[in-house]
Amino acid sequence: KFSAQRSTVPPGTIFLRDVGWIDDKKDDDWGEIQGSPDDQMLLAENDDVYVQISDDHEVAVGQLLTIWKPLRRVGSGDAKGMLVSIRGTAKIERVNPKTRMVRAKIIESLDVIERGAKVGPVGRRFDVVAPVTSEVDLEAKILASVYPYQLYGQHQVVFIDKGEKEKVKPGMRFFAIRRGDGWQKTLKNAAVYTDKRSVVQDDRPAEIESTPKPADDDKLPDETYAELRVIRVREHTSMVLVTASTTEIERSARLISRKGF
Repeated sequence: KFSAQRSTVPPGTIFLRDVGWIDDKKDDDWGEIQGSPDDQMLLAENDDVYVQISDDHEVAVGQLLTIWKPLRRVGSGDAKGMLVSIRGTAKIERVNPKTRMVRAKIIESLDVIERGAKVGPVGRRFDVVAPVTSEVDLEAKILASVYPYQLYGQHQVVFIDKGEKEKVKPGMRFFAIRRGDGWQKTLKNAAVYTDKRSVVQDDRPAEIESTPKPADDDKLPDETYAELRVIRVREHTSMVLVTASTTEIERSARLISRKGF
């Protein structure tokens, strides 16, 4: 879901409201809500919470942390990550450096918050940068999207399996391409007579024939039907925005970036 505040946010800013992406647990998981002085199970805006911060992260009074819970893991090998449900934002008010326990106030709640929720710097605001020329030929695939759709369109955010280690950089463009006869591809699970047609030149009633077989896909050119632009790069994954599409992008889409474009 996207939103913008005209008076304070520059044009081209994207907000991820209630779903985010992490791909490095050490960098993104800073601690856990372990209690609250309030005598209620479900916590919300203006409630205070106690957060245990892990040893490898430093926090300070006034710092904002995103509250989140894991949804599902996607990908494999180096190109993997986790979609997370963003529950709200907490502002640190007190820090005990010995116990690494902090007291924080929930200043935003998008959903109910419970003990056990994680905290960390999950990115939610991104600026759409100007396109840049690709330095490499690269092919990528879609790992997941902000929302669990099977088809994606313009202005949607998806995550791909290539990142900084593969020389991806913000502003780099990927193009969704395919080849073949579009209508013939829709017949894969169609009824038995879907590819039949009437023989109008025949005087006999109800005479039918099969439609001509499609050409060999390998002999047909690639067709570009969507453009995606990188807005954030991690080590082996990237967040990209669909900037243009003539038709829906499937989860199995072939995405390419060409050197010099």
